Amino acid sequence: MRESLIIAYFVLSIMPSTNQQKDLLTTPIVGVELRDGGFHRDLIYTVQFDYPLAGKNCDYILKQTLPASVYISVDQLEDLSRKKKLNTIYPRFVDIEKPTEESSDFEIFVKGSTKVSDTITLPIHFRYHAPNDENSFIPVDLIAPAEMYINCPIREEQTLVERELEIESNSNYCLDDTVPAIIKDDMHVCKWKNVRIALHIKSSLHAEIPIGNVSAHPTVLYITIILSWIVSLWTIFRTRHIPMLINGKLDEQRLLQKKIK
Repeated sequence: MRESLIIAYFVLSIMPSTNQQKDLLTTPIVGVELRDGGFHRDLIYTVQFDYPLAGKNCDYILKQTLPASVYISVDQLEDLSRKKKLNTIYPRFVDIEKPTEESSDFEIFVKGSTKVSDTITLPIHFRYHAPNDENSFIPVDLIAPAEMYINCPIREEQTLVERELEIESNSNYCLDDTVPAIIKDDMHVCKWKNVRIALHIKSSLHAEIPIGNVSAHPTVLYITIILSWIVSLWTIFRTRHIPMLINGKLDEQRLLQKKIK
């Protein structure tokens, strides 16, 4: 009898509590990694939902903040949206010509549905930085998305979200597609809920971006001017030389025709 009690106590001690099982089974898992190199890279999100939420008619939003040294191509995102490869909410105008020093951080929302596993690729681009004498590269660190919002149009499924997931706040949130922004608002019929996620950083979100050397500016300027003059003179010469060759060929043909006559 005593041995049975000891075994039962041991089994109960190693079993996770009900709350721990709930967190383990229902907390959405968000994996993030940065791929490719150079000025054009991809942010890869792998989002996983557990049952019973997986497969429900619910949408989620990941709030991604991008630093001033990063920009998105609106045309590229519109093309991906048209091909149904990416669903995002982003600023309608992004000045891609601005250097980092004149830009600011901004937010983009990545949208998806509550599947067992969902992989999303967000193309990003790095801006140019002002040259300096001290470094050839400048570090850029991206921040992983820390906020997820879920909305289920069907009331029973929305209740499931509130019951099964760990809600960060009891408040409701409204999504503004025009800014874009997601705003806490308990006065209106807003259905988005801020839920806790388990974040998994799969690769470093750090990048080293090459920059110019300010001391090399005069040399580059003089070389550019000299090359421009050389190319211009060569173009003028070729432009005048080719018509002369054509006229010479025409004169030869005229002389040949006169001899034949």
